[in-house]
Amino acid sequence: MMARFGGAIALQTREAGQLQVEYNRRGSQLIPVRFGLGGSEHEVAEVIDSWPGESHLYVKVRTTEDDFYILRYDSPRQAWEISVFREGQPIVSERSSIDREPR
Repeated sequence: MMARFGGAIALQTREAGQLQVEYNRRGSQLIPVRFGLGGSEHEVAEVIDSWPGESHLYVKVRTTEDDFYILRYDSPRQAWEISVFREGQPIVSERSSIDREPR
């Protein structure tokens, strides 16, 4: 499956448990497009921020349902996880398991 993000880029999927993330790869950046969790699919409306951790990449997104997630990509395992979720309200500073503050 192909997707466009500033040019034709292969849309890729990784699974971790029941979480499945479709994303575009632009250079070394991973840009989530949609993800599925527990039988429901969430479309990413906006990538708000992204920042690297020691061996992870964190991506803060807003879905089309106006929910906010921080998705974490574990590079060594090549797997995605949900780090933080907020229903209908922005994530301000819930950083207990996150390596550093977002830019």
